[in-house]
Amino acid sequence: MNLELKKGGYVSDSAGLLISILLRYPEVGMINYDPEMKILRFTFVISEISTETEITDFKIGLNSCLRTYYFLKNENTKVNKIKYSVCENFTLLEIKRDVQTLSSQEIALIITVVKENFPDSLIIESSENIKKEDLADQEKLIGQMLESMRSTLPKIKLLAFREKGRVLVFNK
Repeated sequence: MNLELKKGGYVSDSAGLLISILLRYPEVGMINYDPEMKILRFTFVISEISTETEITDFKIGLNSCLRTYYFLKNENTKVNKIKYSVCENFTLLEIKRDVQTLSSQEIALIITVVKENFPDSLIIESSENIKKEDLADQEKLIGQMLESMRSTLPKIKLLAFREKGRVLVFNK
């Protein structure tokens, strides 16, 4: 499955996955695919400097939710790491997950927990152009692309982010 571009070209499933995640979830500021580690790194931008306590509480809450999710799905993850850094007046929150066990439902859960923990400071790009019925289609597409990536495990490092209403993808 490949996404078709306006100029007649195609996008690989790995690039398409990153694009779909950014289109579906305007809360995600940047996403990276690392083929060597076989992980996706989700980066969220918080519009203030978060305290150590806020970050610790967030990590505990997210890990608790994810452990419950994995228990209910009877799954074990290979990579599940949360870290943060401060850049000027922003906090960058990074969540790493292995592609082999990641699901579209888990992505939605992660997004929900991030939004609940940083309701007033999470930077969310406006997504006025996406209709509600398209959101379910995007989630289904994300699930299909994750399945495709698991079977092919692309070898290209990719970085995708938003800039002024556009989604940009780069081969690193």
